Amino acid sequence: MIRIILFTLFLALVSMSKNLVIPLGESEFIPLTGNQVWIEKKSIVRAQVVGKNLKIIGIEIGASYLKTKTTLYTIQVIRPNQMELYTKFSGLLKNRLGLKLAVKDSQVEISGTLFRLNDWLFLAKNVDSNDDYIFKASIAPELIPDVKRYFISQFKLRGLADQRINFESEPLLKLNPKDPHTASYRELLKRYGIPVFKDTTALILEPIIKVQITVAEIDRAFIQRYGLELGSPLKSEILPTKSFKSFEAELHMMESSGKGRLLASPNILCKSGKEADFWAGGEIPIKTVSRYSSDIVWKKYGVYLKVKPKADYLGRISVSLQTEVSSIDSSLSVDGVPGITTNKVSSYFDLPETKIIALSGLLQEVDGKSYSGLPGLSRLPIIGPLFSSRDFKEKRTELVIFVKPEVMTREPDINVHAKPRHLEGL
Repeated sequence: MIRIILFTLFLALVSMSKNLVIPLGESEFIPLTGNQVWIEKKSIVRAQVVGKNLKIIGIEIGASYLKTKTTLYTIQVIRPNQMELYTKFSGLLKNRLGLKLAVKDSQVEISGTLFRLNDWLFLAKNVDSNDDYIFKASIAPELIPDVKRYFISQFKLRGLADQRINFESEPLLKLNPKDPHTASYRELLKRYGIPVFKDTTALILEPIIKVQITVAEIDRAFIQRYGLELGSPLKSEILPTKSFKSFEAELHMMESSGKGRLLASPNILCKSGKEADFWAGGEIPIKTVSRYSSDIVWKKYGVYLKVKPKADYLGRISVSLQTEVSSIDSSLSVDGVPGITTNKVSSYFDLPETKIIALSGLLQEVDGKSYSGLPGLSRLPIIGPLFSSRDFKEKRTELVIFVKPEVMTREPDINVHAKPRHLEGL
């Protein structure tokens, strides 16, 4: 019972103690009362009587209690650069509502409660790149949305992924040890006193890319205004237009005026460095027979497009395109199984910003055979309607595929529940 009372009294004294911060190797003077001095850790601080004062010397980094007859002191011995930062913050925090200056485990800390974002930004603006402190103040709940928006903008400005910082308690960020941008996050967040920890369970975030594919039957006069060379073999090139929004509007105007048709407009989402593909065509069954078994293999034909984009959060994109056009060729039949002729082309583009890539010359040879032995082509999805189009057969229109890769923002601008245009009304 006596021990409990003594411990309670000690805690009360600690809560009423005076804080003293001393740079390593330097000293501070405090009034000497009585003729006894108690030091908790003599390896950290040493005391000398100088007249009516007590000279306290910091000899090792750490914390210790020191008690005179009437006063208990909490002494923190810190590095000289931390002492300079402590002195700087002592001036910066004047008139900053709710924020407090503290030292814990020989580290300068900002504690208390943050009520105004500008107070935090003021501190970050006035610290040097070498200053090392921890911001442990709790953030007022009504301020958290503004704080999150601010850091999202800072990440975006530097081309970094929008990492989720924990603002509901002490601000901190956990990153996968293999994240290639860890150093950039540390450099950015150091000014704000936000520590970055390694966490093997954290995901490495890569940009999400929306690949918009538009398949259209286009009036040749219309498309030549954009510099595309028609009548050439399978070809891919960047469309020389500054505004893809206005270009899309022109496509719709072209459709409404009867100068072309939008056959499909799917949107595909993929992670940076991963592949997305689009296929429009059919399949033919091919029977394979061995000594012990027989099987059916389905072989695809039609128009196939594979896109592999890689991007950063500044919107720069490198995109690899592989296009394949295949058709059934009865002249290559073996044992009643028709052959498949295939044309392929691969291309690669580095785009500093979102651009439209146009693929043309896709169905030059298929068109010539469409009604001479291959009537099934007219029943294919998406490209089938071309072979019932008089304008296409008479070379007044062209099949063109437009590919527009675009880095997604945090708030997607795509309605994933909406039907593609070619399915609207079904």
